[in-house]
Amino acid sequence: MGCGPAELWETNAERIPANWSVTLTDFSPGMVDEARENVPADGTFSFRVADASNLPFEDDSFDAATANHMLYHVPDRDSAIRELRRVLKPDGTLYATANGDGHIGELFEVMESALNTSVSHATGFTLDNGREQLERQFSAVERRQYVDSLAVTDVDPLIAYILSREDVDESSVGNLRKAFEKRFEDGVFHVTKNTGMFVAHE
Repeated sequence: MGCGPAELWETNAERIPANWSVTLTDFSPGMVDEARENVPADGTFSFRVADASNLPFEDDSFDAATANHMLYHVPDRDSAIRELRRVLKPDGTLYATANGDGHIGELFEVMESALNTSVSHATGFTLDNGREQLERQFSAVERRQYVDSLAVTDVDPLIAYILSREDVDESSVGNLRKAFEKRFEDGVFHVTKNTGMFVAHE
């Protein structure tokens, strides 16, 4: 669910067992088209445009479902989680990834300082509140932390990441560059990451 351009499946195509059947869905028809172009046309994959809150599948259809960094986008999250539970088989498993508090916080600190603004954060479904939401439909929910961090040695990728946001434009580059360069220590800008996965089942 929420497959986007299917980078996960494209990257791991050679690891997918031959007997798997994978259905990739996204709310965006454009994303579904990109996914179709990116994964092997070997019969493993099928594609559907789908609303997460009203999945077009029968009950007990799937052995597993993934919702990677996307549930916070869904307006009616309770319905989406209920739909995920419905389409999973009784022994099926949901894998849902999310970010937690403080994720890439150093980037946001620089952005707020350089642009004199506050930055909105995705808070609807996170590592910190996702378990409670999933437990409304799943009896067993495990949180798995992914330990990771970034050590960035070039300011340009940091600026490019900030400019990828819809609320920032090119006129901010000068201020961003100065603010980032002040935060480099021995040629490195350190970024904290807080991300992980929920594994949910009956």
